[in-house]
Amino acid sequence: MNKYMNMNNKNMSRKNGTLKWVGLVELIMGALNLSNGLLSMYVLFSQGQAVLDEIQKNNNITVTMSEMTISVLVTVVLGAAMLAAGLIAMMFNGIKGKEKLPFIMGIILLVCILASNIINIVMLRSSFSLSFILWVVIHGLYLYGAYRNKQNIETENL
Repeated sequence: MNKYMNMNNKNMSRKNGTLKWVGLVELIMGALNLSNGLLSMYVLFSQGQAVLDEIQKNNNITVTMSEMTISVLVTVVLGAAMLAAGLIAMMFNGIKGKEKLPFIMGIILLVCILASNIINIVMLRSSFSLSFILWVVIHGLYLYGAYRNKQNIETENL
């Protein structure tokens, strides 16, 4: 390829398809998770004890208001992190000088999902769920896409 063909886009590198598509999934699921967390927070704070009684009746566990609040806040934070990761992947995919940001967000996502699962198991006494494995795979693919994006940008700069 002629090196003068792409003179106007010196900051643009070859885009990584993995990061783009997983970023889109993160964007959509993050928006859903964030809205779910915000709605749960509204219901929890408006209904209060009725929500806790319903949880106890349906799941045979006793949960305090502080435990439930922490669980809902974790859902909101995870949703916001996923939404931010999706936006970062869509905006900074293949842009020279911005290759570290998606990689850092991938690590943050893995830490958030691990913390979320630990909090749900310890505080809400829930069991290990298969959805945790699904989220680890999706966030792992995001991290892999960010790594490939970084590699593509670095190889084009050599």
